[in-house]
Amino acid sequence: MHETESAGSLWRHRDFMLLWGGQSVSLIGAQVTVLALPLLATLTLHASTLQVALLTSFSTLPWLLFSLPAGVIVDRSRKREVMLWCDVARFAVLCTVPVAGALGALSLVQLYAVALVSGTLAVLFNSAYLSFPGILLTKAQLVDANGKVSTASAAAGVIGPSSAGFLVALVGAATAVTADAASYLVSAGGLLLVRFREPRPAPKPASDRGFRRELSAGLRIIVADRILTFVTISNSLGNFLLAAISSVWVLYAVRDLGWSAQTVGLVGGISAVGGVIGSLIAKPLIRRYGLVRVLLFSPVPFAPGQIVAGYVLPGVHGQITVTIGFTVTLASALTYNIAQRSYRMASCPPGMLGRLNATASWLQWGLRPLAGVAGGALGTALGLRPTVLLFAWLLPSVAVILWLSPLRKDRGTEGRESAPPAPAMSGATGGGRGSAVFGERELPAADTAAQAPRLDRSGGQPRPHRPGQGT
Repeated sequence: MHETESAGSLWRHRDFMLLWGGQSVSLIGAQVTVLALPLLATLTLHASTLQVALLTSFSTLPWLLFSLPAGVIVDRSRKREVMLWCDVARFAVLCTVPVAGALGALSLVQLYAVALVSGTLAVLFNSAYLSFPGILLTKAQLVDANGKVSTASAAAGVIGPSSAGFLVALVGAATAVTADAASYLVSAGGLLLVRFREPRPAPKPASDRGFRRELSAGLRIIVADRILTFVTISNSLGNFLLAAISSVWVLYAVRDLGWSAQTVGLVGGISAVGGVIGSLIAKPLIRRYGLVRVLLFSPVPFAPGQIVAGYVLPGVHGQITVTIGFTVTLASALTYNIAQRSYRMASCPPGMLGRLNATASWLQWGLRPLAGVAGGALGTALGLRPTVLLFAWLLPSVAVILWLSPLRKDRGTEGRESAPPAPAMSGATGGGRGSAVFGERELPAADTAAQAPRLDRSGGQPRPHRPGQGT
C-alpha cells in the first residue's frame, strides 16, 4: 500500500484528486448517455417498448458475462493501465453515435452494440477502480476517500440528468452523446497525470494458479459467510427490481405521463439530491446507530417513492410527487450501499479485494439484463403503469430478506461507535458507471474462507475468523 501522504486531508493528495476529479467528470458525462440512448431509440428510431428495454439488457449484460473474468484480469494487471485503456476505448465507441447520426445511418443494432461494448469496458474499468485506492492510499485514508467518491457520484446524479435533458433538447440526442465521450478523455487525462506507479502484481504460488481457481475465489468468501450471503441476495433482488423499473421508466414518463425530455432530466437531476444526502449522512448514522441497524433499516424507504411513481397522473403535481419520492429512495439507497460495501470489504482478505468486488458485481448486477427483458415483456403485455407498480410493490422484500437473515440476531452490539475502517469505493447507485454498494498478498485457496477477517457486528474493527466459528 502506498504510504505517501499517509496523514492529512485527501484534498492535498495530488494523485487521488486527479483520479477522483477525472472520474467525477466522467460520471456526469455518463448521465447524458443514460438518457440519450433510450430517447434516440424512442423518438428517432421509433422503437417498441421491448426494443427500448433491451437497451438496458445490452448495457448490463457484461456484468453477468464478464465480471468474474474482469476481477482475475485486474488482480493480474496494473490497475491504472487498465483504467486508462478502458477510458480511451469508451471514447472511441461512443463517438460512433454522433457520427452515425450526422450521416443518417443510426440504427438500433448500432445502439445495442454501443451499449454492449461500453458496458463491457465499464465492468473492467470498475473492477480496477474499486481496487486502485487500496494501493494508492493508506487504510486510514479509505474512509475519507469513500465519502468523497460517494458524494461525487451522487452529485453527478444531480447535475447530470438535468444537464443531459437540456443538452438533448438543444443539440439532439445523438450529438449530445459527444459530451459523454469527451468526459472519458478528461478521466484518461487525469490518470495520465497520476505520478504513482504501482508495482507489478507478484506471481502467485503454484498451488493458487489457474484461471478457474482464481475465478471462484471471491464466490467462496461470500458463500462461507452467511450474513454476506443474505446481503448479496438482498442486493441482487434490489438491483433486479430497480433495473426492471428503469428499463421502462423513460417510456412510462414520456408516453403515459406526457413528460418532455427536459422534464425527465430535470426530475432525475433534482431527485438525485437524495443521493448526495445519503452519502453525507451514512457515516454519521453508522457511528450513531451502528452498522447493523443501518443495514437493516436503510432499505425500508426504497419502495414508497417507486410505488408512488406508479400512481401519479400527468401534470405538475405528479412531477413534484415523483421528485420527492425518488429523492427519498436515493437517500436510503446511498446510505445502504455505503453500509453494505463497508461490511463486505471489512470481511475480505486484502489480497482478495479485486475478485470479491468482481464477484459481488456479478451476483448483484448479473440479473439486470434479465430485468430489462422482464420489464420490456411485461410492459408490452400489461402496460407501462402496471409494470412499474408490479416491480415497485416487490421492493419491500429487499428489507424483509435482511430481517430474516442472521444479521438481525447481532443487534445487541450495534449501539457502539462503528465507523468501518476500510469501506469500498462506492459508485453510482444504479446504472453502472463506477459506481452506485461498493494489499496484494494472495491467500491459499483452501484457507480463504477460514482466514477471511470477520467484521465485528457493531461495525467496528474486523475480528479474525477462527475455523469452526459460527456465523
